[in-house]
Amino acid sequence: MAYTFVPPLVKPKLKSVEVPISDAEQAAYDRIIKASRSKGLKEGAKTAKIEKEANAAIAETVKLWLTDIEGQDRDFVRSFFLHMSVLASASARNKIAKHSMFPSDLSDEIETHLEAMKEATAARQREEAEAKEKAKEDAAAAAGAEQV
Repeated sequence: MAYTFVPPLVKPKLKSVEVPISDAEQAAYDRIIKASRSKGLKEGAKTAKIEKEANAAIAETVKLWLTDIEGQDRDFVRSFFLHMSVLASASARNKIAKHSMFPSDLSDEIETHLEAMKEATAARQREEAEAKEKAKEDAAAAAGAEQV
């Protein structure tokens, strides 16, 4: 007669194993952790400073660039402000709209684009939800087929 393995109804708990360490080892671990944390904080602050300086340089250059192209290409200026406004938060969008080079007739186009973005996002979310639901139904059907 063949033995049939019946899995347990409750998962067995793993016994925790404690490895004793000396006070000297614990102190060494503490020093390593403290040094690593300190090094990480220094590196993070250094990276943040570099990023802040780069952002300031970009902002300064964009000001010069906008001044340089002001009278040259009206369509490009409109496109630039449209892209910036669409990507910005509502608060930042209001500030951008106050810029001296902001085209006065661009606000309606921005609102239209934002509505289109909302509709596209909602459609994508519906598609993802439908795909998840279909995957659940397929999994349930497959599980039901295996039980038969």
